[in-house]
Amino acid sequence: TQAPREGPMVFYWWVPDPTFVDLAPVQIRFPENDKAQWDSGNLLTESARVRCGKWVHHALRSASSRAREMIKAFEVSNSQ
Repeated sequence: TQAPREGPMVFYWWVPDPTFVDLAPVQIRFPENDKAQWDSGNLLTESARVRCGKWVHHALRSASSRAREMIKAFEVSNSQ
């Protein structure tokens, strides 16, 4: 986590992780996903969208109904 602080560079950062927020990183955007190009091995467009879901242990319901309800209501937005 120290390398990005040593000077200007491209680095990977997962939003909403606050680790590098003080560096004011700029997102690199590629053209919209082109499935035909990806299928042919040309990866110069963005990858296809990936669903980010919630997973919990199956016993959570009986272990703590309050915790289960909190997790059930939890939402993460990546809107800008």
